[in-house]
This record gives sequence, structure tokens and C-alpha cells, in this order.
Amino acid sequence: MVFVSGSSQITLPSANNLYGRMITIKKVDSTHATSILTVNSETIDNINRDILNSGTELILPDQFDDLTVISNGQNWVSLGFRKGDNLTVTGTTQSNHLIVTQTTDLSGNTTIGDSSSDALTINAVLQGQAPLIFEGASADAIQTKIIVENPTEARKITIPDSSGTISLNNFTIINDSRTLTTNDRGIVLISSTTNKDITITLPDPTGHSGLRYTIKKTNESSNKVAITGYAIDGAVFPDMETQYAYLKIVSDGSNWYKIGEHSICGCSSSGDSNPPVPGDSGTLIVSDSESTSVTLSWTAAVDNESSQENLEYLVCYSESYTNVNNYVSCEANTTASYSTYSLTTLGVSGLTSSTTYYFNVIVKDEGDNKALYSGTTTTTEGQTYINSLGMTFRLIPAGTFVMGSPSDELGRGSDETQYTVTISEPYYMQTTEVTQGQWKAVMGYNPSTFDSCGLTCPVESVSWEDAQTFIATLNAMGEGTYALPTEAQWEYAARAGSDKAFANGEISNTTTDPNLDVMGWYDSNSNSTPHAVAQKQANAWGLFDMHGNLWEWCQDWYDSYPTISVTDPVGPSSGTGRVNRGGRFANLSQDCRSANRSSWNPGNRHEGIGLRLLKILNP
Repeated sequence: MVFVSGSSQITLPSANNLYGRMITIKKVDSTHATSILTVNSETIDNINRDILNSGTELILPDQFDDLTVISNGQNWVSLGFRKGDNLTVTGTTQSNHLIVTQTTDLSGNTTIGDSSSDALTINAVLQGQAPLIFEGASADAIQTKIIVENPTEARKITIPDSSGTISLNNFTIINDSRTLTTNDRGIVLISSTTNKDITITLPDPTGHSGLRYTIKKTNESSNKVAITGYAIDGAVFPDMETQYAYLKIVSDGSNWYKIGEHSICGCSSSGDSNPPVPGDSGTLIVSDSESTSVTLSWTAAVDNESSQENLEYLVCYSESYTNVNNYVSCEANTTASYSTYSLTTLGVSGLTSSTTYYFNVIVKDEGDNKALYSGTTTTTEGQTYINSLGMTFRLIPAGTFVMGSPSDELGRGSDETQYTVTISEPYYMQTTEVTQGQWKAVMGYNPSTFDSCGLTCPVESVSWEDAQTFIATLNAMGEGTYALPTEAQWEYAARAGSDKAFANGEISNTTTDPNLDVMGWYDSNSNSTPHAVAQKQANAWGLFDMHGNLWEWCQDWYDSYPTISVTDPVGPSSGTGRVNRGGRFANLSQDCRSANRSSWNPGNRHEGIGLRLLKILNP
């Protein structure tokens, strides 16, 4: 299965020696056309493509157009194509054996044979508005039922079997409502012997790329077959109301897509068979979140078959995306009711802070057709998060900044070339360095050289590798996902919106600086020892000791900066030293600047290096 998005030119491989190989090209792009070419002067449907389309290629112009071809060992023949000539063929029957050789129109439902001696030979192209059903060529007729399904739009349907007999064993007969499984792949016949509606629930398409179903209604027209569970082509599929209607769908591993249908709707008593069209392309706007509430708004839907007053909306939300990502789940996981068209804004309160929620809105018309405003996520996070160990974190917003230092900054290093960095997602940054008490609570020991400083002093004498072990142990406690910050995340948080050497201003002296005196412990004020955390002034984002006290490990390998703008840089894939930032109690003021860089072997321990954690919002 090939899904095409964007202006594309698809060239089919040679059909030689690929007998039975089937390819479906599905166009999901709404703007650009898709062209189909062959190689080595090969043909499609035994007709040169130049003749077939009066040009040099086949074109799929519209969204959800598709072409299915199969190799007969020499050429490609089509099993469905929306553009092209309306070719038809004629056929004769001899002792329940259909032989197709000439041009005609198979205009009605045609059933050939019902015994094990029946056979089918087709050597030409079929065209018709109803399915041809063949029973035969097996002692068990049920297992060889053939359905050649022609869509309502004109397509060339070719059966590539010059030997004369076609058989198919992969199908299921369903007599009652149930959920399809991967064992039901192929043709699914709905043939209830009782007078009742049937609901077929589609399985989750996730992870099942290439899974196909052809769902065909063979029971009475007065009974409906509802297809539920997941959207098809991004929308709710209408009930099957017409006898012999069918639907063909395929999964791309994430969604269900329609690749064919016939005579689906009868239609409903309201005469409304199409779902409403969500306003503004289904955009759901979620306000800037407070810690426990948000406001949702959307543009009213349009429906040419229902009065606007009868359109109804349902809002659902959950901490789990799978609880709201389709109509069935959304309706099952809300206590709210559908409301009239005037509802296009809704405040949602009572949320839990520091939790990610997923919000969706369903719009329904009077024919019970539904459409979904695209699921939009918002994170309702409190500005501060404190875990059970007393580690405090502040929410750092997404944003763009200039990393590195200007050429005239005092104390500047040659590895601080400026470039633009975008941090695309918010994250939590620990307000202090990890303390000796917090390390001991997780690991059971205190590795610090300055252990006499006390449990509120930062832990030091830990390597980058020790830090990874600490993080893995902490994560196993089940209170979230923690990591070391990347070098970019560290500098972005240290600056807190400042473009100066320090978060509170410029550097005026490379040895002793009055701005640094206020914010950090360094050579001029530390008495050559680390100090308890959070004793100096915090930066604008509430982070302490980003300048001085201890160097802090970052996740990245050390390397020179790129020369182009980068989003969420993570450094090189390998190296000899891991980055550490911030300077320490024995450094000069120039070493504690926001842009200053250093690195150490990841296995080395030093009394001047500790760590500060990042908490991931959406691991």
C-alpha cells in the first residue's frame, strides 16, 4: 500500500516476474495531483498509458483517489481506477461457465453457478454498477465465493487470470454485531438470517499497516450495518442501508482509509447522509491553561442537509489519548450530553495540575452523521511541581533564544559562537542542584567530598555515569520521567530571558563581579567551599545557583556549535567529553557566565561537579 501526500510522480516497477503482485496507490493529499508511470514501455490493462489517458501518464487528481494494480507477469492490470475510459465487455454462459470475451454492460447483480463444477473465465475488462458474484470451483462453495466489486464511479476493473479459473478463500461471514480482528482480513459478508441491524466495530489500525477489509452487506435493505470504532478517511462512515452495498478500507498503520465503496446509503429517513463539515477545518482552540482549568472554542460546523439549529456538539477529554481519539471512545468516556449549535465555547474546570489532557469535540447532525474537530492537546501544568523527595521544579516555557555569547563579552571563550535555538516544548527544571540529602534518599549513600557541608548542600564528586544511574533509579520510583537537561535547555533556563552574561546583567570584571555576587557562589565569596542551595538570588524563572556553586552535568557530548538555526539541539552522537555548565565555587566570574562551556570525561568524578534534573512533561 502506498499513501501519497504532496505532488508526486509514482513509477511502477517492472511487472515481469511479479505475477500476482498487487499495489494500491492511495492519494491522501487534498491539493496536489499524483501521476503514475510505468517502465520499459509496459502497459496498464494491456493498453499503452498514452492511449489510456491521452497523455504521458495516469493522473490521480482528487483527495482519496486510488489506483490498484496487479501484475499478470508481463503487464500491470488495474483493479480499480477512478479516471479513464468506460470500457465494458460481454460474456456468455455455457454449463455454468462464464466466458467473457466481448464488449457489453453487466448492468445488474449477476450470479453465476452454485455447484462445485462451476468455473469462471475472464479475459477482458469488466464494467458495471453492481457486483458480479461467482460461486464455484470447490467442494465447499462457501470457501470460494468470489465478489468482483465495481464502484459506483466508472473505473476499469480487470481480472488478471488468463488460465480461466479464479478462487478466493480469505473471507468471513458475520451474522451478529461484533468487533473485527486481524483474522477477519479480506472479505467480510454481513448476512444475518434475522431481521435486525448489525454493528461492526473496527479494530485499532495502529500497528496494522496493510490490513484490509471489504465489508459487504448481503442481508435485507431494511436492516442497517453500522461501521464504528474508528474514523475512515478522517470521518464517521454512514450506515450501510442498501442490500449488496460494500466498503473497502485499508490501514496505513495509524488510520483507516477508504479505497472503494458501492451503494452505501438508502438513505436515512431524514434524507441526511453526509456528515457536517467542522468550521475552520476542524480546529479546536484551547486557551492558555491555568493549573486546573481551560477554555475550549471552535467555529460552528456547516451542514447543507440539516438545519444549523439541529447540529449538536459533544466535548470530551481525558488523560489518555486513546479514550478520545474516535467517536465511540469519546462518547464512552464523558458524562456530558450533546448540546445545540449555539455551544461553540466551553470552560472546563476541575482538572488536575501537572497533567496532560486531550480534548476533542464531536459535531452530530439530525441524521446521526458525525464529524470530529481535530484532537488538540494542551498541558494544564502548575508553574511549580514538587515530588515526594522534596525536589522542586519550575515550568520553563517553550521559546527561541540566541545561544552563545557576543564577540565583545568579557571572558568569552572561542567555542561560544552565537546561533539561534528554538526550544519547542516546555519542560520542568529543578530549581536547585540535586542535594546530598536527595541523592542519599534515592541511592542510599552520600558520595560528596564536602559531606560536612550538610544534606542541603549540593551533591558533588559524581560522574556523568553516576548521574545516569541516579536518574534511572529515580525514574523507577514511578513519580515521573527525569533526565539531565541538554546543553541548550540548560543555557535557555539559566538566561531566563536575558541576553547578558548573567541572568541579572552584564559582566564588568572577569575576576570579581558585583552582579555575580548577588546570584552565585564563586572564588570571590565562597571561601573555597560549596554552600547550601537556594541561598543566593534566583533568576527570573525561579532557578537558584545557575551561576556558580557547582558545575552541572548536561546530557550532550561536547562539540563546536552549528552555524545555522536549530530546533531542540541534542549535540553530537558521540565524543570524548560530556558538557558541564555554570561554573563552581572556586572559579572566576568569567567562568560562571551563562554562555561559558566546559566538558569532562563521563566517568570522571570531581568535587566541583554535581547535577540538576529536568522533568519531562510528556515522556
